[in-house]
Amino acid sequence: MLITDTPSVDQLIDLDPAAQLAFLDDAALLARAVSAVCRRRDPQFRRINIEVQGNTGRVSDHHQLGPQHDDLRAELTVAIDAELAVRGGSSR
Repeated sequence: MLITDTPSVDQLIDLDPAAQLAFLDDAALLARAVSAVCRRRDPQFRRINIEVQGNTGRVSDHHQLGPQHDDLRAELTVAIDAELAVRGGSSR
């Protein structure tokens, strides 16, 4: 899940145009990282779908991350860092 760090933003169009582009760029980076991890974990993985909902960061208990996800979180961190290195930027 990717959410903006601007509390008053309720939807993508609430951001100014430059921030919209930066958010969508970050969403694409995250999607590439998730896709890379999924391909490594599952040879049958085919694609990832991106959805912009404009919701807050609330997640149901069923979807909460916990210690059982530490290895996944670590893999995603490595994949995100690799994407950032390709982009030539630093984390935001």
